[in-house]
Amino acid sequence: MNQIVEPVYQPIERHGFWLLMLFGGNDMPLQSKLLSGDPKLEACAVQDAAHIMLGAHGDHVRKIQSALNLVDHNTLKVNGVYDTFTAAAVLRYKQARDIVNRKYQQKADNRVGRMTIERLDQELKALEASPHRESDY
Repeated sequence: MNQIVEPVYQPIERHGFWLLMLFGGNDMPLQSKLLSGDPKLEACAVQDAAHIMLGAHGDHVRKIQSALNLVDHNTLKVNGVYDTFTAAAVLRYKQARDIVNRKYQQKADNRVGRMTIERLDQELKALEASPHRESDY
């Protein structure tokens, strides 16, 4: 049986703007324009077995790379390969936001799982809705 997770609103500062972001909830589909509708990313948001990690490749990895470039102003090559550069960018992203599943981790890892894809999606959605967004969203 799935545990109910109550959504939480949390203010965060990104690039000089404060955004009120919603985190949490169960099995919510991805909502950002960039990530929503991708079967592998949607699966990642709801299935532990669908984590995305080093060695993965495809359009879903391109979307993760693009998302990291947008939210953290990374300069990742968007090549669709989850290489060591992508893994390092994911690790930095998770460390900066303290994305750690405390049930079985003590520190962030370089995988994209439920918590990471949800957070990326919510940050992208907030950026897409921002009146001060950059032209490449």
